[in-house]
Amino acid sequence: MNNLVRLSAEFQYEFEIQEARVQEYLSNNPKQTRSFTKGNSVYYLKRIGADGNPLYINTKFVRDGSKNVASGQLIKADTLYPDGSLGVSITGTGMIAGIWDGGLVRDTHELLAGHVTNQTSPIQTTLIAVTVGGENHMTHVSGTMVGKDIANQPSARGIAFDGNTRNFDWDNDKGEMAAFAAGGFLISNHSYGLSNDNTVPVWQFGAYDAEAQAWDVITKNAPNYLPFVAGGNEQQANGNIAKAGYDVMTGSSAAKNVMTVGAVNGNKTMSDYSNWGPTDDGRVKPEIVAKGTGINSAQAYDTATPPVACNNCYSGNGVDSSGTSYATPAAAAGGLLLQQYYKSLNPSYMLSSTLKALMLGTAEDLGQTGPDHKFGWGLLNVEAAANAIKKNGPVGSAANSKGAAILERATNPNADSTSEESFSVFAKGGVPLVVNTAWVDHEGPEQVAGDGVDPTVTRLVYDFDMVVRSVATSADVWPWKIPSMANRTADATVSTVWFDDNRNNFKQIIVGTPAADGEYTIFIRKKTGSPAAARTLSFVIAGLKESASGPAVLNVDGSDAGSRYEAATDGVLLMRYLLGFRDAELTNGALGGAPTRDATQIATYLGGLGNQLDVDGDGQVYAFTDGLLIVRRLLGLSGAALTNGVKLGAKNRCRYCNHDRRVETLKIFPQSVQKRPLGAVFFADKTALFDVA
Repeated sequence: MNNLVRLSAEFQYEFEIQEARVQEYLSNNPKQTRSFTKGNSVYYLKRIGADGNPLYINTKFVRDGSKNVASGQLIKADTLYPDGSLGVSITGTGMIAGIWDGGLVRDTHELLAGHVTNQTSPIQTTLIAVTVGGENHMTHVSGTMVGKDIANQPSARGIAFDGNTRNFDWDNDKGEMAAFAAGGFLISNHSYGLSNDNTVPVWQFGAYDAEAQAWDVITKNAPNYLPFVAGGNEQQANGNIAKAGYDVMTGSSAAKNVMTVGAVNGNKTMSDYSNWGPTDDGRVKPEIVAKGTGINSAQAYDTATPPVACNNCYSGNGVDSSGTSYATPAAAAGGLLLQQYYKSLNPSYMLSSTLKALMLGTAEDLGQTGPDHKFGWGLLNVEAAANAIKKNGPVGSAANSKGAAILERATNPNADSTSEESFSVFAKGGVPLVVNTAWVDHEGPEQVAGDGVDPTVTRLVYDFDMVVRSVATSADVWPWKIPSMANRTADATVSTVWFDDNRNNFKQIIVGTPAADGEYTIFIRKKTGSPAAARTLSFVIAGLKESASGPAVLNVDGSDAGSRYEAATDGVLLMRYLLGFRDAELTNGALGGAPTRDATQIATYLGGLGNQLDVDGDGQVYAFTDGLLIVRRLLGLSGAALTNGVKLGAKNRCRYCNHDRRVETLKIFPQSVQKRPLGAVFFADKTALFDVA
């Protein structure tokens, strides 16, 4: 935290120096302007490079739409919503993202009012076109992230539609980002970057320059904070066109600890604008893709001449509807939903490296086999990522394995390329065993003009590798090996030796046909030259054995081992929540012996379960029906004793009450319920709670 405060002050000082250099440049070049509009994109003179050249940033949208809703459907974010396939209700409630962009957000717009808050003054300009472009862009991006669910514009609903944003202009982004991260916030969106045209020196394409390095400094000091950065739209028209759309990542999009996002069309094909990687040192960029073509969202101005501020204008199918600018907030909003869902089931939020491993490790592979430099690791699949969260369980025991594992391990084998740490998992069989690992790396050595064009020296500081070994056969499976720039159109291959691919701080191993219930050992090594200090590695593992007891859905206070749910703790907490109790009234006297959730976390957890607790099948969860049935079941009641006097819902059936069929599909109840006697004082002051006949 103190480091982030210090960084914020340092970046503020750097910003003031750069502002002085920009003003000096403009004074010496009176025909140049600070900002202008070109091809529907807003350009802004951000800084003067070390070589004295002006460096412009611009918004990353291009042209022609569909809708925000379609964007969310393509990445399957809607599976987390009420009535979604996951049976939860995750819509962004209580979550706040940061958005940095080229103007103010129209905070009075009908899609955004109450969900967005301007934090800084807009960039001052006398050009109405620039003001319109900047505010339209910020407003459009914000709508994609957190646009409300309103009846007259259902297609413009944002992906985290109950979430909120804090909106900043892009002048002093690094200093403000450090302060934002110091406040404990998790995700930010940046749909802008270097203009990537022939004004940018060729050496900067793919370079890990001072900008990329600075963003890694921020994220190194804020391990829960993940910025989402637009990859840009110059694939078909940039100053580096000789490389046919490859090697076009610049500035922050080339950082290691961010999520760089590309854009696909609605049919999952590659757009004709989204930039491709790799970075000069061979890292995968973009890392993930989302729908960016044809996105209907909020606009700040109408299309009149001159434009007029508007609170009910939308982009529709117009020229401002496509770009990595709009794929990026879709991915960022998906990350926000996944953090909310994870926190509803766990005591804390994920590390940024865990979220990154989760999103990349469950992405839908598109394009060439394995990771490539067009689609990255593939199309974001929120449903697959959320299922990993839902099935998250312990490793090391076949009996306790729940289908997936999300681990954050302080890992520190000796930095000699040979020492190992290891742990075991048990495969389900019939589906691939997929092991993903990621880490937040330290900032690497800055790349400068003197290094020439396309130097391939790795920018990794910590370099970990892993292998998955079958205990039964001793067969090893290695991570993907990323194609180099020289072989950029080739499929990815698989490594065969340790540290064969020493460029990326995310790695994935796929065991295609694991043995059912087979034990596999994951070995981890740290490369010679890495720092001696421990680094936390995030692991996301799918395709694990699924034990019969299922996930601990009713482990409300978080204290129970395995699937041991108790009427006097979990049941009471559930009933109190459904009756509207919150804070101290929710938890007083009802926590287990070693609770891992407080009142706020319990309320979030239960709220996130949604219709999984709809016992009578009427589409709603009520205390005197669903809650009462669950408590009675936890007390060991079955048959008529379970349902007598309970007024069932509109469908007049109790689909989960037969004690011979205890919610096997949703796995609410374990095979064997551990119960304890009520005692004389259990609910003594709420006798009427059970008297509903």
